Amino acid sequence: MHNVAALACLVLLAAPAPAAKSDGGLSLETATELALRDNPLVEASRGGLDEFEAKYRQAILAWIPQGKLEFMATLLPKMTGNAVEHETDNSVWGPYLKSQFTLVQPIYSFGKLTHLKTLAAAGIDVGKAQVRMAEGEIRFMVARAWYTLVFTSQVEEIFREGEEYLEKARKRLAEQEEEDADSFDQIDILRLRVYEAEIASMRLEATRAARIARYSLHLLTNLPEDEIQPSAKLLVPASFGAWTLPELEALARQQRPDLAALEAGLRAMRVKLTIEKRKWAPDLFAVGSVRMNWAPYVENQHTPFADDPFNTTLGTGAALGLQWKLDIGARLAGTDEARAGIRMMRGNLNGMLLKARVDLADRFTAATDARELISIYRRAYKAGRGWAMAKTDLYENGLEDLKQVIEGITKFYSTKLAYLNAILQFNLSVAALARSCGVPAAELDADPQDE
Repeated sequence: MHNVAALACLVLLAAPAPAAKSDGGLSLETATELALRDNPLVEASRGGLDEFEAKYRQAILAWIPQGKLEFMATLLPKMTGNAVEHETDNSVWGPYLKSQFTLVQPIYSFGKLTHLKTLAAAGIDVGKAQVRMAEGEIRFMVARAWYTLVFTSQVEEIFREGEEYLEKARKRLAEQEEEDADSFDQIDILRLRVYEAEIASMRLEATRAARIARYSLHLLTNLPEDEIQPSAKLLVPASFGAWTLPELEALARQQRPDLAALEAGLRAMRVKLTIEKRKWAPDLFAVGSVRMNWAPYVENQHTPFADDPFNTTLGTGAALGLQWKLDIGARLAGTDEARAGIRMMRGNLNGMLLKARVDLADRFTAATDARELISIYRRAYKAGRGWAMAKTDLYENGLEDLKQVIEGITKFYSTKLAYLNAILQFNLSVAALARSCGVPAAELDADPQDE
């Protein structure tokens, strides 16, 4: 009678999304689709992916010419003469305009720019994995709330059925009291009141779980609470193929998004090490420039041997350049940092692989045990119902005392609740397994050889 803790095991958190539902009730598939649409967790992860994609585009554009335009305006006093003999008149001032446009075209970077693009591509893989992680979490949250709501609605049916047996016991007890029958015992009234209080407490737990589940689905799907009714009227075991633990581990190794993110991070750190090593090599580039200077109060130098920074009608130039940064300390530190990053990412990946295997083993064992319990409790609750009916009939005919009736009704409640709870735990375990493998639960329906 007291094994009803499953009614309180379903606390849920969620986030909003737009919605609509069919007249037949809210299906799990529809609820999941609505929750994934514009969900803030998913939108945040997609924003991160957009950021990685922007960095990739930036890496691609690193090969195009890089231009710089400079412009300056000021006042200068009147100056006459030349570089050897000149005179400045501070009583007269005029404008001085200076402009220059420079264009630099990378030619060869010894692989630095090419590997920069590879590094940005690894970042995109990380962003995609983060989106899948957010979507997997939302799918599980929806499944947990939806299955809980179906569970609690069916639990309410159990209470109503049990109430019928209880009502018969009340009537019989009232008749015995009115007739002052020898079989009447005042303790039976007290026993019945205690039992009714226990049933009321269990019912409140179920009602609270249903309220939390419905509110969670409201937050997830943005549907009004009073319109959220699951399309399923009966809680049935979820579809689950004949998977073995090693097969699930192999699936998770291929599909689990957090592992994919760490693998992409490890690739990125290896590329970063390559870039750091290539930084020891120079950069070959071509450069061109155009400049124009104008100062009407400064005498123009017409000789081609004079460098006139004040009056240049159109000065142009082009050249090949070689830039070689010999910052030895920075180069050595960058290489060491990249190697340390590789060790860290490799350790994180191996640790996550171990954690994933432990998590899968736990979920798989829970699902296997729950599936076995479903068969056990299916037989038990049918026996419990027969027990309750038999004891109630005997009590109505004066052939059984109330204590035995309460025991029979208790067995009915506990075994039927245990049966439904086994189905609930199995369904939640399958949903958790899907999240742990990095796939939608529908992909676990078929046998692995059918994939």
